[in-house]
Amino acid sequence: MLPSAVHFEGMGFGRHHYRKLGFRPPKKGEFYLSGAIVQAYRAPNDLTTPYHVVEATQPAFKLVRA
Repeated sequence: MLPSAVHFEGMGFGRHHYRKLGFRPPKKGEFYLSGAIVQAYRAPNDLTTPYHVVEATQPAFKLVRA
């Protein structure tokens, strides 16, 4: 099961929600999900291994109750 929000490489310290574009080999510059603690990485070039290809949609904020 994938998380609803992840850290995107190069997009600051916050987490973002994302939209899945498919399960395929990512092309150069696309974000893909990978890792034991799932994060979105930008493909440095066209990859041959299929991953969940995603794009960031909006920042994810935690609601803190006082």
